[in-house]
Amino acid sequence: MSKPLEMRYLPSARRDIIEILEYIQLDNPEIAMATIERFDNEIGKLADFPLLGKSPNNQRLLQLGYRILIVGNYLVFYVVCDLDLSRPLK
Repeated sequence: MSKPLEMRYLPSARRDIIEILEYIQLDNPEIAMATIERFDNEIGKLADFPLLGKSPNNQRLLQLGYRILIVGNYLVFYVVCDLDLSRPLK
């Protein structure tokens, strides 16, 4: 079994997640908790399946190596760094 890739969040991504959750929590704290769990579960899959997201249509983002993971109504933009394509992916 391959070792999961290391995951790192940019400070701006952390802020975005916190802002989303704080906004949802104003109306429904339970939905906010469910949303954080969904983010955590879906984004966490990228450690084992880094190519899970889709390639963007935007050529600039594509050239920069971005991928997009859809989590509910949200788009998670990410980059896979130092991916050794010679190792088998799950």
